Amino acid sequence: NGVNLREILTQAREQKIAIPLSISIAIMRAVLRGLHYAHQKKDSKGRFLGIIHRDISPTNIFVTFGGEIKILDFGISKATQKDVHDLTPNGQMRGKFGYISPEQISGNKFDHRADIFSCGILMWELLTGHPLFLRDSDSEVMRAVTRAEYRSITEFRPDLDSDCDELLKKALHIHPDSRFKTCLDF
Repeated sequence: NGVNLREILTQAREQKIAIPLSISIAIMRAVLRGLHYAHQKKDSKGRFLGIIHRDISPTNIFVTFGGEIKILDFGISKATQKDVHDLTPNGQMRGKFGYISPEQISGNKFDHRADIFSCGILMWELLTGHPLFLRDSDSEVMRAVTRAEYRSITEFRPDLDSDCDELLKKALHIHPDSRFKTCLDF
């Protein structure tokens, strides 16, 4: 029993309250640890399965009434030694536009670091209470994501120091090689 993170964010926004920093961090740590586990999963022969969630968003994070954090809907994830990009039909994008990485939108090959970008978006939203890439149309959202256009977290949360901005800058870097190497690093 519990609710998804979208419901929590909506209630907080409607009541004009911020989710406490300690709660936001606890949620993100649990999500990142869960994703790290999935990314590192191996088959019985010790080969990486290549799991990438591809749809980390508030509706896919579930908070139980007991305080456990669950990652839901691995339905569009892939668990294979093949390149995940080769398994998605041409021209078909998976995930929610405001929560996917620039490389997914651009149709480029991607790996587990796409989930790290999505976690950066999720963390920004948890800390500010607002969707990071909210725009008037899907095309504007996709343009903003592919350019990594977003405002500093401290504009919304002056109580946070520049370390938080640097953390998010790294997670939300347009180039995967400049992001955290793993969710555990994040």
